[in-house]
Amino acid sequence: MWQLIMKKNEEPRVIGGFGNKCNKGTQFHNQNRIYDNKLATCVNTAFNPYYLDNERERESDTMSLRIRKLVPVETLKLMGFERKDEQAMRNADMGDMAIFHCSGDSIITTCLMALFGQMLPMSEQELHQKINDYVERLVKE
Repeated sequence: MWQLIMKKNEEPRVIGGFGNKCNKGTQFHNQNRIYDNKLATCVNTAFNPYYLDNERERESDTMSLRIRKLVPVETLKLMGFERKDEQAMRNADMGDMAIFHCSGDSIITTCLMALFGQMLPMSEQELHQKINDYVERLVKE
């Protein structure tokens, strides 16, 4: 199961990249970075990151790995859209790029829930349960 709430000072881990490097050859450009799939990065219309697709556990970082981009339905689910919304977009002849734009340039809904949940009078366990219930509902669709 994906980790839904980050621990303090935790960031999505860049595990590599491709193409030319920037900053005097010390790092990859944002659009060329490859992230571990443990935590999601922000989704926006200008930048859809590549994620490591590790269905099986990695034995080592040198093992051959498959890398892929998020597909439109995945970005919509991160933003809280339901499957029927994606189907309605397809029925309206919206292409992949238009769907990416609909789901981009915002904060992922579970992140907003975690932020706003800190302001509400509820226990951390109750907040985690609400977020997990929400994610389970989206995943089942």
